[in-house]
Amino acid sequence: MTFGLRGAIALLLAILLAGAGWKLYLTGKKAGMAEVQQRWDRQVAEAEQAVRTEEERQQKVITKTVTKFVERAAQERVIYRDIIREVPKYVPSDLPMLPADFRVLHDAAATGSALPKADDPARIAAATVSPQDIATTVADNDADCRYDQARLKSLQDLLHNLNAR
Repeated sequence: MTFGLRGAIALLLAILLAGAGWKLYLTGKKAGMAEVQQRWDRQVAEAEQAVRTEEERQQKVITKTVTKFVERAAQERVIYRDIIREVPKYVPSDLPMLPADFRVLHDAAATGSALPKADDPARIAAATVSPQDIATTVADNDADCRYDQARLKSLQDLLHNLNAR
């Protein structure tokens, strides 16, 4: 089977057109891949910037909240230190001692536990307590309670401000 000159030229032209088409396809594919890669890189950069911006916002909120908490806690520490220092002025040392059962009652209330039975060794071993010791203990416990309350409030403020947008 012979093609002749016309057949050879047609075959050569078909091969050239197929090669040019293939080359065009590869160029388009490469350009499309580059465009997709550029879009991907741009989206990644935008996402990274958004994360940095959010981290900076959260850090500001955390710093502000912690600063407020530290200032509030320091003020309360001073107040309670002064209260405890003034206990002897408000609760004279010549007051009669309180019975041992008062200490047992106070300890049960402070720990949230049931009162011991009459023959319980903890109740039997309890000693009498001076009113000054009680006043100091109550003020110290209140200071601890207020500190924990301030910590909780700061945590709630922090969570509220981090979630607020």
